[in-house]
Amino acid sequence: MTLTFTGGDMAGARIYHERRRIRLGVLLFPWCVGGIEHFIRRLFDHLDRTVYEPFLLFHGRGPATAYFEAAGYPVAVLHRRDGMAVGEAVRWLEEARIDLMMTACYQSIAAEACRLTGIPHIWRPGGKLDIALSHVPMTGRRRVFALLNGLSDEIVVNSRTAAADYQRIGRTVCLIPKGIAFDRRRPVRRDDLRIRHGWSASDPVVAMIAHFTRVKRHADFIEAAALVRRKHPSCRFIIFGRGLDGRGHHDSVAYERSLEEVRIACDLVADLAVVREENDAAGFLDQVDVVVHPCPDESFPNAVLEAMAAGTPVVAAGAGGCAELIEHGRTGLLAAPQRPKQLAGAILEMLAEPHRARALARAARAAVRRRYDIRAVAPRYGAVFERVLRSSRAKSFAAGR
Repeated sequence: MTLTFTGGDMAGARIYHERRRIRLGVLLFPWCVGGIEHFIRRLFDHLDRTVYEPFLLFHGRGPATAYFEAAGYPVAVLHRRDGMAVGEAVRWLEEARIDLMMTACYQSIAAEACRLTGIPHIWRPGGKLDIALSHVPMTGRRRVFALLNGLSDEIVVNSRTAAADYQRIGRTVCLIPKGIAFDRRRPVRRDDLRIRHGWSASDPVVAMIAHFTRVKRHADFIEAAALVRRKHPSCRFIIFGRGLDGRGHHDSVAYERSLEEVRIACDLVADLAVVREENDAAGFLDQVDVVVHPCPDESFPNAVLEAMAAGTPVVAAGAGGCAELIEHGRTGLLAAPQRPKQLAGAILEMLAEPHRARALARAARAAVRRRYDIRAVAPRYGAVFERVLRSSRAKSFAAGR
């Protein structure tokens, strides 16, 4: 049984344990760097480090492991297959002396290992259950629901949309939204998108930021772009994203091919660029005139949150987490889900009235600062961690452990 520790000094971490610093472990998928990975990084950066020492656990190696290693966080990689991974996770929990574990993906390895070791566990699913489990047969979904309910001391969700999924199992959940960092300078890319793609400096640019998975509905964006270009020929379009590594890779590749066919059919080969940046899409927001998010099935889209925080006008599908984040006509524009024609109309409205678009963007930035500043969100997670730890200690004491 082999465990690889990288990105941190385990011996040094044991010294922190002697000082009673709480060791917080988080299980994540390694296959991509998306909204949940960016949020966990922000959360780690803003937790009280005199109280918490964070550690990452991944079932495999991929872009997300490199992302957290580069940030200097201790990373452990499980090497066994699913059937043996729980035992390997148990060993990691014991060797790393983890005090509290949080799972931030739909994988039960850490939850099962925590049950075996008596370590308290929090499940923080990153999205809507019915979408994340859409490929799982109904019997498998029932098993996941049972695991979520039975192996979690607490379940934390990020929106009312996500919380609604748990009504079916009668589970009370804690709602804490994602947070965005306003206390740090936002990264800005020096290279110019328009120069890179041979576009004019005066051409408006409309962007979508999303990994290549079917739930994101890139085709809606491409079809809307074709409609926008008919009335606004100088408009250019760009998709920031990349496919998945590891699990889901083949589906992601097939999905990208289908989107290329849509792009060709819409005659957008020259006017719609694809930028496969790993983590730097936010750095281009100051070069974008409108950000579009057509996915109606996300609980709390990070791309929308970042665009609003950056003061970039946003058009999104009027459902799910987008409808919670955006107040139509005040902080952005919402369009009917899965209706490219209405999406195009909202984009054209933004482009036709730049003063109004900027006013919406300013209002959105102010609203995000009030509601979703990570400096206010992180202490709310800290309160949940403390509550779960107190409850776990009380149960252990009552049981004579």
